[in-house]
Amino acid sequence: MTKKTIQSILKPFLKNDLKIDWDVLDTLTTNLQGASKNQIVFYRIGNDKAELKFKERLADSTPGLLIMTGVECKDITNSIHVNEQDFEGVQKSLSNLLYPLSDDLKIVGVTGTNGKTSVVHISREIAAASGKKSASIGTLGIIDSEDGLLMDLGSTSPSYVDLRRVLNTLEKKDIEVVFIEISSHALEQKRFGDGEIKLDAAGWTNFTQDHLDYHGDMESYFEAKSKILNLLAKDGKLFIHSENVDLNNKLKKNKNVESIVASLEKSLPTGFKSGFQKLNLEMSLSLLNKVFPSLDLQFDKVSAPVGRFSVLKFKQITVVIDYAHTPDALENVCKEIVEEYSGRFTVVMGCGGDRDAKKRPLMGKIANKYADHVIITNDNPRTESSEKIASEIKSGISGNVEIILDRKEAILSGLKNESKVVLIAGKGHETYQETNGVKKPFSDFQVVNDYMDGHDD
Repeated sequence: MTKKTIQSILKPFLKNDLKIDWDVLDTLTTNLQGASKNQIVFYRIGNDKAELKFKERLADSTPGLLIMTGVECKDITNSIHVNEQDFEGVQKSLSNLLYPLSDDLKIVGVTGTNGKTSVVHISREIAAASGKKSASIGTLGIIDSEDGLLMDLGSTSPSYVDLRRVLNTLEKKDIEVVFIEISSHALEQKRFGDGEIKLDAAGWTNFTQDHLDYHGDMESYFEAKSKILNLLAKDGKLFIHSENVDLNNKLKKNKNVESIVASLEKSLPTGFKSGFQKLNLEMSLSLLNKVFPSLDLQFDKVSAPVGRFSVLKFKQITVVIDYAHTPDALENVCKEIVEEYSGRFTVVMGCGGDRDAKKRPLMGKIANKYADHVIITNDNPRTESSEKIASEIKSGISGNVEIILDRKEAILSGLKNESKVVLIAGKGHETYQETNGVKKPFSDFQVVNDYMDGHDD
């Protein structure tokens, strides 16, 4: 039945010369690299450069069927080319067939410039501690509360068909609730479809500058984020912190929006007593109370995800490793540090290449505002000039600044300069550094731990 249905869905686009083994097709994906004969791969080619990348990936792949849109490639075996509208329509039809949605799985979405990863992580941990089988999808990958990391994603939000497949897989594992990071890119690109993936609850953590390289301006960025409202189930709620006054004012006319007023009375876990992590905990509890209103929530042992204000102690030095890569995130982390710790404070930071360049001097200014010493280094320069990125960051700094582009050397310099506190910002949990399309192994944690091991005397 499945075989015939797949064929009937695709019948308007099939060509006579296709030699497809319909009996083995059972999986949808957008990941061409390493695709196998049982997979239907959806692939969009936007320009000639993307066509070259496509052919490179296809060389190491044996998909059962390719469904393509955009630039049309000639002489590609077992492929069909459709227009953009049909490309989206076929994805939905085949996903409904192979990965049907169920009301049994609770789906919670979290958007916001910063805090998405922390909120879905905290929510998953609390749900599991409170007796609910849970999972999360986002920057840290697909994580099962019982089995741990199931898969790395390489992005914040998976594509539409990949998300449908993952949700179907999690439901088969008897997962009761899944918490999903929802980026503005995902909303703009309809990775959650046109509302068929319904959110039982959603959170909007904050709204500050980022991704202007993609959206162009803050108004367009806000419009993209606002599309999360279209994903809410009929009785779903979008939660916003009462502290986010501007955001509340913009969205208060929507009946599905609810403001979070701090009401935590019981003793809070270490690391969550104040500041942005307390806000993240409050958001998680609001989301869980919505989807499980009668559940006794257990959060006394909750922890922050790796790379989100991770603290390492070494002799008289406190090292904080954090993913902060936006002005707002960097300010929050720096503010927390100066409130919690005393003594000379060094910030080691950079900015990613091929991303919003307008935030670079702003982040330099913020680091300079709080730190006694700033070391500018590489983040993920990607295809941009490291020197150019560093110069743009430095333009916002008037104080004590040093440029060391080698990130390892920059971190070591920060550890050796007699500071009491060193913040290493920008990469957090990441285990690579990307330069000119090549990702090489690199970990801020590894550099710090190796230094500690070598000076433990």
